[in-house]
Amino acid sequence: WPTKFSKPELVVTSPLKRAIQTSLLAFPTSMDTRFVAHPGIKECGGHDGWQIPENTQRPLAQIKEDSDLLAFEHFPRIDLSLVGDPNEEGEKKPGFDRDRECQQLTRFLKWLSAREERLIVVVCHHNVILELLGAQLGRIKNCQPLLCSFIGHGEQLRLVLSSDVDPLWLLPG
Repeated sequence: WPTKFSKPELVVTSPLKRAIQTSLLAFPTSMDTRFVAHPGIKECGGHDGWQIPENTQRPLAQIKEDSDLLAFEHFPRIDLSLVGDPNEEGEKKPGFDRDRECQQLTRFLKWLSAREERLIVVVCHHNVILELLGAQLGRIKNCQPLLCSFIGHGEQLRLVLSSDVDPLWLLPG
């Protein structure tokens, strides 16, 4: 974590296992940080992404009972209340649906911009970051923090790479 910045007030993670693990590894128990899992930032996957098991959200009960996640003593601190079961979230038909994915990211950005916390880390996935930042990046390295800021309002709300003092960090998991 970059030492010139204070520790985050909020860590928002994708509900996919690898992002939760990254969140828990990057921000250990000693911190007074709130953790929230948000379904709007699970991997977009692209056209073939749904064939990769890691890109498929599991039922909430499986997430809560995952022995790898339970090995982290602070896993129970993650607020999973926004995470429903995949079939409840309109994923009855697996496959790539760009409109659905863009709508999920738009809802996520609105939710995130309404938060009161000032220093937020978002732990998500390569394709999600590419969608959130548009054409600003090429290849993204895992676990390399990206400093971002909000611009625009309403339907035009988006993220841009930034050097602001009140940052939002995207952390590829």
